[in-house]
Amino acid sequence: MPPVPRSATPAGHRGDPPAAAATRGGEPPGAAAARGGEPPAAAARRGGARPARGRGSGRRDAARSRSAILRAAGRLFAERGFDRTSMADVGAGAGLSRGAPGYFFGSKEALYAAVLARAFDERDAALRPAFDGLAAWDGATPVEDPLAAAVAAYLGFLHANPQFVALVEREALDGTGRLARTPHASSAVAGALAALRGRHGLLEFDVAEVLVALVSLCFFPLAHRTTFLPAAGVDPEAPGFLERRRDAVVAALLPMIR
Repeated sequence: MPPVPRSATPAGHRGDPPAAAATRGGEPPGAAAARGGEPPAAAARRGGARPARGRGSGRRDAARSRSAILRAAGRLFAERGFDRTSMADVGAGAGLSRGAPGYFFGSKEALYAAVLARAFDERDAALRPAFDGLAAWDGATPVEDPLAAAVAAYLGFLHANPQFVALVEREALDGTGRLARTPHASSAVAGALAALRGRHGLLEFDVAEVLVALVSLCFFPLAHRTTFLPAAGVDPEAPGFLERRRDAVVAALLPMIR
């Protein structure tokens, strides 16, 4: 089986007029204009007008701010949980104002839902190629080959994204049902298992049971990489850990489907 993938500010003094900054840079004032190479912004300033910002620039700034807020919120919700994270904390973590998260998302509940939705979208994007390969299995090769690739993709994602694991664990501990109110079912994983059912000599297995077994066998060890695994003498960062875990998961799933 293949190995599991591990998953400028210009020099010068503030407040200097443009001519002074140009003189310190070794070029006399007006030299750029004499060369015909004066930037439009400088010409606009001399004419008393500020250069206009296009609508596209404003949209890009808004998209960057929104993305920064989601990244900061995801990190803080994973580290502290929902109740101990304030909107002001998120704004500061994103390098924006205290009110920015509210401006973009309205409420902390809406921001949290957006963080969860983004996290599960990223999971599905990471898993879909491997699970699409499992769904397309044609019986020409042993089913454990595409199954191993799919399990490896899931383990690799969880290993590389401890923030995702922490968000899910906090939801389980809080018991508030916020995750249940956010679409998070993996169409890639469930769809691949449903496509396998009864094909090319496989059993008419219970898709939900196999799905629960797959998720549990992959998720539990990496959710407890600092608790249960060290107590069991297992290092999830050791070479070969993911490959050994992949093989163990495949061995447990095969009797359920074949």
